[in-house]
Amino acid sequence: MDSVPVYLKQAILQADIEHNDSTKHASYIDLINYYGVTTNNVSGDSLFIIADKEIKEPKLKGRLYVAYGYFNKELANYKKAQTYLLKAYQIGNDIGDLFILCGSTLNISRVYKAQNLFELAIEYSERSLEYAKKGKYYDRLEVCYNQLASLYKAIQNYHEAERYYFMVRDIVNSNGDKWGLIVLNNNMGNMYTSWKKFFEAENLYKKNLVLSKETNNDEMYYYTFFELSNLYYLDKDYAKSKENITEAIKGLKHLQNNLDLHDIYWHAFRVYEADKDYKTALDYHKKWKTLQDTIFKMNTDKLLFEVEAKYRNKEKQRQIVDLNEQNKEQKGQIDKRNMILGFSLVFILAITLSLVLLWRLHSNLKVTKQNLEIKNIQIEEQRKEIIDSINYAKRIQYTLLAHDEFLNTHLTDNFVLFQPKDIVSGDFYWAIKKGSKFYLAVCDSTGHGVPGAFMSLLSISFLNEAINERNIVNPNEIFDHVRRKLIENVSREGQQDGIDGVLVCIDNLTSEITYAAANNSIVIISNGTTKELPFDRMPVGLGQKQDPFQLFTLNYSKGETMYIYTDGYADQFGGPKGKKYKYKKLNELLLSINELPLQNQKQILFDAHLEWKKDLEQVDDICVVGIKLG
Repeated sequence: MDSVPVYLKQAILQADIEHNDSTKHASYIDLINYYGVTTNNVSGDSLFIIADKEIKEPKLKGRLYVAYGYFNKELANYKKAQTYLLKAYQIGNDIGDLFILCGSTLNISRVYKAQNLFELAIEYSERSLEYAKKGKYYDRLEVCYNQLASLYKAIQNYHEAERYYFMVRDIVNSNGDKWGLIVLNNNMGNMYTSWKKFFEAENLYKKNLVLSKETNNDEMYYYTFFELSNLYYLDKDYAKSKENITEAIKGLKHLQNNLDLHDIYWHAFRVYEADKDYKTALDYHKKWKTLQDTIFKMNTDKLLFEVEAKYRNKEKQRQIVDLNEQNKEQKGQIDKRNMILGFSLVFILAITLSLVLLWRLHSNLKVTKQNLEIKNIQIEEQRKEIIDSINYAKRIQYTLLAHDEFLNTHLTDNFVLFQPKDIVSGDFYWAIKKGSKFYLAVCDSTGHGVPGAFMSLLSISFLNEAINERNIVNPNEIFDHVRRKLIENVSREGQQDGIDGVLVCIDNLTSEITYAAANNSIVIISNGTTKELPFDRMPVGLGQKQDPFQLFTLNYSKGETMYIYTDGYADQFGGPKGKKYKYKKLNELLLSINELPLQNQKQILFDAHLEWKKDLEQVDDICVVGIKLG
């Protein structure tokens, strides 16, 4: 078990005994920061409620709100994070506390960065930097410089990014921080590679090879060969790229780092394909596919286990809550009985016997209180196990979605707006390449949260099976197969669980696009007009209709934009009257922004959703995909 929360809890208990409120409150803040790093939202939220009630002093209150804002940012609760960070900023402003002002603005910047709102993130990072300079918080300077460098790199303002990275380098060198220098060299190497300054990037990566050896960091040492290989690949020096990827594979195999190997095999496939060594490229593609299947199976088994454990833990939690309620009832009965007995004995046996009985009452209450505390700790641990399971499931689910590099390889101009309602999602977007055909699925499973994620996992598994194992080619027949498998596995007692969605197939040889659609339509926009394509009005699962899915052909012109979305965006409540956004309004918005670059469209959709929703809860998972055709 991690010793950090244990020591902090002990510090809180000791401070409580000694009536040392300042130490206790500071430990509250440190523990909430720790829960932010470990994304323990159950313990963090419950502790914040206690701390917020107890802490009255403005300086500590401001630091508490900074810690809780950071905590919510790590959990992707951006609205809540923003609320408390702005409260902290207001307190800092009122009392002139530069430390609170520095911390709140830095974390607001991080919230905006996480949402790809880079201009706002830069504005607040610059504010934080000014407060750090005024307050002479030298440890914060490095953090602010790094934040600004990464933000300018994200918007491809490489000159500004380089300027801030140089400032970080001065601090790291003055501190003699070798690990910090390794991280900095890697970040700057990535920047120079994107900037196509390959000579500068190469020098930094080679320095990292030396530093990694000096610090015995084998994983970084071998991963740097991968960075060098990618650099040479982009510079079209395929000989050096192959030489370095071989070193990376050899080392990471030794370290048994399957996740990095998975990405490196894919990179090796691209390198050898570009060098027209198709035999070796095919070998690496097979290794990549084998490892992908291995990771998929491991993740599937783990998620199934975690979901099952979650429900077992939920039952245990219910039993503990029942027992806690019984203890509360018993405590009330003891209080009432002893109170009556105490008053009776005052009149009958005089003051001496009354004092004895009061002492016994105190002892019984103390034991009862201790039992209740133990039960509450057990409840918290059970809840923590459930949340940890779901957070792990989130990491697994994200590995199964179509990653950006894979989509950008096959869809040169696209965007994906993906916002789960809960930690895990019932919506999913998934893609696979089979021969000359590229398949993309955008689907909405029954439910959201853990049940929805479970359905999405099964659906991805059956899609994979249909295409890779059964060699089914047409999207409609793939949906037919997935429907049969879902009915066999989850609808034995008549539950109508399944997915709505679209499966698109792009044939790179013929440039033909075919698709199947279940209760979802594709929207095509061009030349100021919106066209909704036909679809089947039945789910992929048990429904009133069980007809075979139709195979539709998409007739398109170059430059048209295809949009596929689930129902979460249109079903969101908000606006001045708290009504649904609706599909008509969504299509009108897409039409109004259609001429803009796709990444700009994504940002506008995201902002419009937040503006419509405001303080209302998100009602469902959201997934919107845009693709420029031709």
